[in-house]
Amino acid sequence: MRIAMIVGSYPAEEKKRRADVILSYARDDAEIGLVEVSPSPYVPGFGSGPTVSAVPDFVAGCRQAEQEGYDAVIPLGVLDIGVDEGRDAVGIPVIGAFESAIHIASFLGRRIGVIAYSSGLLPVLETLAKKYRVDRMICGYDDVGIELPNLAAASDRLEDEFCAAAERLQSRHGAEVIVSAGISLCPLHLDKTVLEGRLQLPVVEAIGAPIEMARVLIRLGLRHSRRRWSDAPLTLTSP
Repeated sequence: MRIAMIVGSYPAEEKKRRADVILSYARDDAEIGLVEVSPSPYVPGFGSGPTVSAVPDFVAGCRQAEQEGYDAVIPLGVLDIGVDEGRDAVGIPVIGAFESAIHIASFLGRRIGVIAYSSGLLPVLETLAKKYRVDRMICGYDDVGIELPNLAAASDRLEDEFCAAAERLQSRHGAEVIVSAGISLCPLHLDKTVLEGRLQLPVVEAIGAPIEMARVLIRLGLRHSRRRWSDAPLTLTSP
């Protein structure tokens, strides 16, 4: 099976860091490939406001993946940019990273705590959770207080900040499982096994979760419902 990950524009070092981690999920039965698009998460304010301007690029990435023979496609990152629109545009599964992570977490505990890198991302995640009708599974949100471009420089304290946020979610909200939202926390800079050892809680990250979800859908021969997503030519308008 062949799974494509749509990746936005990053500085060279950060691009390599992401590519190395993504490609490490390849298995004997699953080839992982990258489809690059131009929107950059490193633009100030990206993710804390509307991302509609990036949707056409991510939909084009979905179409490119389908044309190149991939069996499923995943827009990188927990903003799930272009997921619904991509499902309208192509016939292969389009997998949302945040959507997948929450559903997988729901098998591991009934009270999910979500950790983002900055507070500006939390309203977007809350909106997505309501859209997916999984908001009742999420007992609380927290963040490490570090903006995306500054995460690499703060790597020496990132594990402690993440664990402190997880412990707050556990003590204040009764979290039973943690979702790392986004990928620039775990698995990019933080090791899931180390976090789970410290927290004594399962941790779900948003690269492995959508890749495994894609593998399941491919293996079962499942496609999105055409009563919900049209697989028709796409017209995008800004709000």
